[in-house]
This record gives sequence, C-alpha cells and structure tokens, in this order.
Amino acid sequence: MATAEQARKVAEANAEKTRELADAAARKDLDNARATANKNRQAALDQAAIDEAMAQAGAESDLADAGWLVDPNKLPSGLGLPVGIDPANPGDYWKFWPGEDNYYGERTTGLIGGAPNDDANLLGVDGQAPAVSFNINNARILDEKLILPNFDDEYRRQLDVISSSINENGDVQTTYVDQATGRFRIEVTPVVSEGPGGPSSPPPAAPSQPEGPVDRHPRSEREARALELGFRASVIQQQIFTLEQEIREQQKFMTSWIYRYGPLIGGPGTARRNEQLRMRVEENQSLLAALQIELELTRLQYSQEGLDDIVFHTTRLSPDAYIAHGTGIDVATEAAYYIRFPQPGPMSEGHEFVVAQVFVGGSIAQRALATLSAAGRRSAARRAYSATLGNAASTDYRATFFKAHPELEGKVVVHHAVEQQVIKTYPGVVTEAEIHSLENLRGIAKAITPKLHLSEIRVEWNAFYRQHLLNKTIPTRQQLLDKATEIDLKFGTQFTPRVGG
Repeated sequence: MATAEQARKVAEANAEKTRELADAAARKDLDNARATANKNRQAALDQAAIDEAMAQAGAESDLADAGWLVDPNKLPSGLGLPVGIDPANPGDYWKFWPGEDNYYGERTTGLIGGAPNDDANLLGVDGQAPAVSFNINNARILDEKLILPNFDDEYRRQLDVISSSINENGDVQTTYVDQATGRFRIEVTPVVSEGPGGPSSPPPAAPSQPEGPVDRHPRSEREARALELGFRASVIQQQIFTLEQEIREQQKFMTSWIYRYGPLIGGPGTARRNEQLRMRVEENQSLLAALQIELELTRLQYSQEGLDDIVFHTTRLSPDAYIAHGTGIDVATEAAYYIRFPQPGPMSEGHEFVVAQVFVGGSIAQRALATLSAAGRRSAARRAYSATLGNAASTDYRATFFKAHPELEGKVVVHHAVEQQVIKTYPGVVTEAEIHSLENLRGIAKAITPKLHLSEIRVEWNAFYRQHLLNKTIPTRQQLLDKATEIDLKFGTQFTPRVGG
C-alpha cells in the first residue's frame, strides 16, 4: 500500500514538474515572440523613418529648386560669405525673404537628414540665431536678420522679370526668376528716410515664441481657415497612421501559434492575456473608425466651405532644419509658404509640421501651380470616389478584366474589391453577377500580390468580418461597398489600373 502511495506522489510530483517546465517553456516562447515582434516593429518603424526622411529630402529639394534655399556659392555678385562658413560644405545655406524695407536672410545649417554644421558657432544657444556680425559687403544687420543690398546690373541681366509692383510702403518690389537655376529672386528698392545720422530703420520688435502658426504675410480669412482645417486634417492623419501601425502589430501577434495555442499550455492566465489583447484591438479599431470619420468630416467641411482651390503640402521636419527653432519662415514669398507649427501630441519628439502653399504667376510658378492643382484635383476626386458594382454577363471574371485591359494579361493578378466569399457568407446581399462585374475587379501586379492582397488587404477584410461576427450582424450592400471604397482609397495607387481618384 505504501509503495502505491509513494508511486502516486512521485507521479504527481513529476506531473507538476512537467507542468512547470511547460509553463516555463511557454513563457520563454511568449517572451521570445514578444521580443521578435518588438524587434520587427522597431525595424518597421526605423524603415518608415528612413523612408520619411528620404521623402522629406526630396520635398526639400523640390522647394529648393523652386528658389528659396540659396547655395552660398551662388549668392548675387558683390556679396561675401559669413565668416566661418565653408562654401564647399553643402550643409550651409541661406534662407531669404523680403522684409518691410529690404531683402532679409537667415543662415541655416544641416540639410534635412544631415548633421548640423556649426563650426563657426553661429547657431547660438539652443539653435537660436545670435546677433553676430557677418562679413557681407554692402550689407547690414537688423535684429538677427541679414539685410542684403539691391541686385547689381551684372546679376540683374541673368534674371527674367515676373512681376513688379509698388508695395504698401511705396517701395518698388520686383520678382525675378534666374534663367540659369530657375530660382526666384526678389528685389525691393526701399524708400529710406535720411536723417542727420544717415539712413534709419525702425527698431526691431522683440522676438517672441509663437503659440501657433506664424506667418509674416497677411492672409485672407479663406486662407487662414484653409490653413486651420488643413493642419487639423494633418494631425488626424498622423494619429490614424500611428494607430494603424499598432493594430497591425497586434493582429499579427493574434495569428501566431502562441496566441492560438498558448491557453492550452499556459492555462487561464494566458487565456486572460489573450482576451485583454483582443479587447485592446477592438478598442483601437473603434478609435480608428472614429478618427477616420473625423478626418472625413474635416475634409467634407474643407470642401463645403469652398476651399478646394487652396492646396497644402504637409510634412515633418527636424528642428535642426532651421536656424530659428519654433519661428515661422517663408520659403518663397512669391512661390510658396512655409508655416511652422508647435509639435502636436501624437508626433515624435522633436518634430514639427510644416505646411507649404504655392500660389503665384510666372512661368516656373505656373508649372508649380499646375502640379499642385493636379494634386488638388486628385484630392477632390478621392473625396468624391466610391466603389461600385456592375452586372457581369459572365462569371469568368478574369476574361472580363483582360477583355477590358488586354495589355495587362500576364502582368497582374485579378482580385475582387468586394470579395467573392460574401456570396456564401452573406447570401442575398449581393449577386454573383455583381461580384464578377468589371467595376468590382482590381488588377494587382504579381510581384506585390502576396504582400498587398494576401496580407494588407486581408487584414482589412478580416477586421471587417470579425466586427460583424462579434456584433452578430450581417453587413448591408452599402457597408460592403464602403469597405471596398476605404481599401481602394488606401491602396488604390498600387492597383493596375489605379483606382480611388
């Protein structure tokens, strides 16, 4: 009897030890999976940051070509360089804009994505521009701004006049474009009062830290309203982007074997953690839906107020990109606006929003305006776009698609916007002829089909189906089309042909 009891205790001890080992193994696997997920997430974030920096560099390059970042090697003749600046260093640039009585400039160091260059210690404390003396011929310092002289005749011969006008001070303001570089130049011939001490200028105003957008140029109420709504939409878009990344990581983990089989090994504790994760995903999806609605309402408001003709380009910049941190800088008075904003909450630390608007005449400016107008038309088309269903004569959807697009045969895989499975999953909501109609077919290049259709779009539809499953509801025809519209607007630029406006 004692032997049987001892054997039972040994068996129980072994079973307990086995459970402990299994628990430890499961915890280790879970920790490893989390570490891998975090590593992958960080890698994705790092890559996104790299992509963003490259895109930003491209955007900055475009704006520089429009004419407002001035290479020190290409300063107008008769002007010297600030002491300590190496003309061969591509990180040293000047930013210029016309002031009330002359032509102003600020030095900036470190192009976007590059390290700041401050060998001459010109940046001052916390990146602020100090009131230092620059070695510029025929120029003077007002506050912290460099006042440049008028262009000489030799340099003026290289320029084409775009416009000439009398400003509010009675000064002649002339806008030029450099034939060689295509860059804008502005000359102001000031009316300066002569006193006993010679030319005089009004005392500079004390610098102040802005609490909102800073603009040295007066705006109309329409432009100010467009700027307000455009910035609001930019912040919401950033929130949506961040939340979508988090949801994708959560859903990726929910497809892992640890999530599926963890409760069988780890017991109730693991099951509770899985349930908490599921609830967080649902909360995030609800928040995402609310943000998307808010974004659409903001866009609708923008359109309803008749502001579609005012187009904004939004991006993110490092504070080191400008010499005066936290202040507004106009990149090209007659070609573009740059307005700097305080850092909004959801953004990475040390970044700011910048909004640019191109709006003037002149040959180069007209081309820039045409580009932005096209972007504005695409934006309006996207707001007006909605997925539709037709009525196919045949269920051979591939034949239907390639009959309409024979040049794509063999190059793309044909997919359905509203998926085929809804015919069986939600019988009676849509017909088979509608599902296989040309209007519901999308071409996706073979190379990106695994990532785009089988992964990213799959996640979108799975979340849609799951929500209706949890709510025990059947989606309506319009809800299916709304989801297809959302996916088209999100991924439509990658479809062939492109859809979504």
